[in-house]
Amino acid sequence: MLYTVSDVPPAYLGVILGFQHYLTMLGATALIPLLIVPEMGGTPTQMAEVICTIFFVSGCNTLLQTTIGDRLPIVQGGSFAFLSPTFAVIGQVRAMVASGEIGAEEQFEQTMRRIQGAILTCGFIQVALGYSGVLGLLTRFISPLTIAPTVCMVGLGLYTAPNINGNFQRPLPVPGCEGYAAAVIICMVVFSQLLGFVNLKIGGASIKIFALFPVLWTVMVAWGIGAIAQAAGGMDDDYLGGRYAICKTSSQVIEDSKWFRWPYPGQWGAPIFDKCAILPMIAAMLVSMVESIGDYYAAAQLAGAPPPSGPVISRGLAGEGLVWGLILCGLIGTGNGTTSYGENIGALGVTKVGSRAVVQAGACTMIFMGCFPKFGAVFAAMPGWLVGGLYMCLFGLICSCGLAQLQHVDLNSSRNLFILGFCIYNGLSLGGDPSPLRTRLLAQSFVICRPRAGRARRLLCQHRPVFFSNTMIVSLLAGVLLDNLIPGTRAERGAGVYHS
Repeated sequence: MLYTVSDVPPAYLGVILGFQHYLTMLGATALIPLLIVPEMGGTPTQMAEVICTIFFVSGCNTLLQTTIGDRLPIVQGGSFAFLSPTFAVIGQVRAMVASGEIGAEEQFEQTMRRIQGAILTCGFIQVALGYSGVLGLLTRFISPLTIAPTVCMVGLGLYTAPNINGNFQRPLPVPGCEGYAAAVIICMVVFSQLLGFVNLKIGGASIKIFALFPVLWTVMVAWGIGAIAQAAGGMDDDYLGGRYAICKTSSQVIEDSKWFRWPYPGQWGAPIFDKCAILPMIAAMLVSMVESIGDYYAAAQLAGAPPPSGPVISRGLAGEGLVWGLILCGLIGTGNGTTSYGENIGALGVTKVGSRAVVQAGACTMIFMGCFPKFGAVFAAMPGWLVGGLYMCLFGLICSCGLAQLQHVDLNSSRNLFILGFCIYNGLSLGGDPSPLRTRLLAQSFVICRPRAGRARRLLCQHRPVFFSNTMIVSLLAGVLLDNLIPGTRAERGAGVYHS
């Protein structure tokens, strides 16, 4: 390593490398609001504000974690694990709008406030799990064989996403713009895979300029191609009968956005604590916590720090809950939780710079840029074909990251293959269409749904569709049960990876 965790590089180099960390997490973090805000009924201006808010919160969280939390050079950013329960909340509020319980103009605020309440609750739970050490006990029941299909379901669960009418559709690019979306996919393949070996020397570090920022390069090049086509009249209404008019880029949201806006608690209203929103979010929180433990070990190894001890892990997890859940994401309202970013941990190994000060410089950049809605408006103005092309590349990568956990598992074991296949298939079948669970057999005749059942059983029955309509929750529950009930050795399960 050129700089280990406690080293402080020269100021100019620290700023440059810190800005690199910001660029590394830029694309993935900005994509989360681009996906959820339109489904929440938000306007382009609100999308720009949410994008800035999530960068502001991510920067604050990163700065506090590296200073008083786990003190490891780890960047905090938006998590795709929370998308599945977020869509569950979106569906609930959309049903309320359809029934006339709330007005359509309230949809965005009502959805955001329910997500805030769920994240706040998860923050309290994560703090308790972190400081009490209970998570160490829970990880004994969670192995890579459980996490692999669960994280895989995060990506596969996005194969269909609710559109503005409440129906489910594939996250394909805007119809009629497939050619431009193909350019996005080609750019992503070229920059991330074919040009990944290209190095750029900055100071004493050699940076893989395309491998580290493939999303950024793809956006610039593909959007530039679209801008040239639009300027040349290729998207005019009178060109080929207006076939490509829908592919236009509008700069109106950039013009309408403010130059400066300070994200503040309660900007969308007071959080609403709805158990229908809280229960699915807890499952996402558990998955995020287990992933964070692995990130702590990876970051410590790459940064030249000792392996994190139990108190360090507890302090880090509690810090993520306290800052991520209680103070920032839940109160300010990002529509998502934050977690440690594996992409930035990989950057530590590529640049050979594991300095905590560099990550803190990157956090300051996030906070600074999060106060300028004009910056967020640039992302909000991205055309649908560009966003759709990025989704087609990145959602599959989420599945791959989940399946990568299987490297710790004995894949020659028929036991493990059965559990893996069962979790994935049932996550897709039950989570994608939970209607079989709403039949009379499970609705009235099953014991937990009877009128005389206790309060806990009635609650479970009432909100059963919330659980079983979530692909991630179905896979997680199936994995935990089968992995612990079917006999298998620790080495076979890969159980020692998370709690050795």
